[in-house]
Amino acid sequence: MFETNKNAFRKTKILNSIGPATESAEMMEKMIKAGSSAFRFNFSHETVTHLDRLKTLREVSKKLGVYVTAVADIQGPKHRVGVFKDDKAKLEIGQKFTVDLDETPGDSTRVCLPHPEVIEALEVGSRILVDDGKVQLKVTKKGADFAETEVLSGEWIKNKKGFNIPDVRIKSSCLTKKDREDIEIINSADFDYLAFSFVQTAEDCRECRELVRDDIKIIAKMEKPQAMENLVEITKEVDALMVARGDLAVEVGAENVPLCQKEMIRVGRDLAKPVIVATHMMESMIDNPFPTRAEVTDVANAVFEGADCVMTSAETTIGDYPIETVEMMDSVIRKVEASEDYKRNLNAVILEGLEHNTVSDVMAHSAKQISNELSASAIVTATVSGTTAIRIAKNKPEAPILAVSLEPRTLGRLGICAGVRGVVTSEENNSELGMDNFARELAKKEVNAETGDHIVVSMGKKTPEAKSVMEEGNTNIVTVVRV
Repeated sequence: MFETNKNAFRKTKILNSIGPATESAEMMEKMIKAGSSAFRFNFSHETVTHLDRLKTLREVSKKLGVYVTAVADIQGPKHRVGVFKDDKAKLEIGQKFTVDLDETPGDSTRVCLPHPEVIEALEVGSRILVDDGKVQLKVTKKGADFAETEVLSGEWIKNKKGFNIPDVRIKSSCLTKKDREDIEIINSADFDYLAFSFVQTAEDCRECRELVRDDIKIIAKMEKPQAMENLVEITKEVDALMVARGDLAVEVGAENVPLCQKEMIRVGRDLAKPVIVATHMMESMIDNPFPTRAEVTDVANAVFEGADCVMTSAETTIGDYPIETVEMMDSVIRKVEASEDYKRNLNAVILEGLEHNTVSDVMAHSAKQISNELSASAIVTATVSGTTAIRIAKNKPEAPILAVSLEPRTLGRLGICAGVRGVVTSEENNSELGMDNFARELAKKEVNAETGDHIVVSMGKKTPEAKSVMEEGNTNIVTVVRV
């Protein structure tokens, strides 16, 4: 009942964060072989070092003959309290405690909050959650350069601890000076995606898009209640979503995170945007060779819900068992995807956001329907930008999707999209007959298709206006071929 085929096509992708524990070529190669399809470079901690790591990744990728997606993750605005005379201060529940712009070291009555934009935005009733919510303050009085609060919980407040303000929308940009400097570096390097933090509105996404090189896709990290309020508008403006559950839990309450996660996965699926589930997925494996049952269930639930990708953080940057973490994630995903419950979930998917009012939408939906009815071994689709492959994937077909492109960088976009494997082809296959023949051979190689198996092929028709079966926006043919 619980046996799975280790060589079977795995749909859900694994995105691993790179750090000191995994920056060598040897470790990267082991992670790719264990099941990683994408790597995250966290610019919160380092910048220049990541360029060396990216170069190593590209060399390893070339050696293995695979294209691995590279995600640059910029820090975003990190709010921290100031310092104290004795490095920390004792608080009593119910006492008054003031935050202000005075840089004098604090004590048990006050501390500097060195963010004028935050002081300006606070209102009576606003909450300030310090140190991941360990200290909770509620604003009772507001001045031009201070806010008086009541201590709701917490015993100690320490130097430079981060804080969240879930009830407040900051009017300043979500991109800091450091972010903008990092974006310039990222634009000069071979990254596929850029993830940016503390998104609140669609306008934040448009601001980021203007700064990022055209061929780098952007991921909105969803960690603010305001982002959830603007979820659909934000999703339309970006190329993918990340469920950043750490800060999201502090901002909206941990009990609300599962519902937010489900809603983001649903909206991402409906609007054909990949969704990454991140943070604390197998955190205990930082120090232990095995995860907890709760962590295994957490990963499994993300897969059942239809997440495109699951992500590691400290487990693979500083952890003692990074390869074991990838292998465990791979094992959990495979067991879920082999289950009848998972297959029923796929068949129950009804897209609400895609109204099938374009030819591409109809073709994507048809490819899923035909492949399911024929129990096809694969769907082979010709694509320039990767959009056609992603649209087919969002319909959740049972068959694996082999995305064929003339553009190697297109494969970078697909490394976080569930159910899709990218393949670079040549102009020799740039015809309807050429694609049909190529699809047969590709399916035999990539998914072990056997004689007599059906293969569904999606492409564009060559016309005087459309010179290629891969011309962007021209997908208008779905055919069936047999091996």
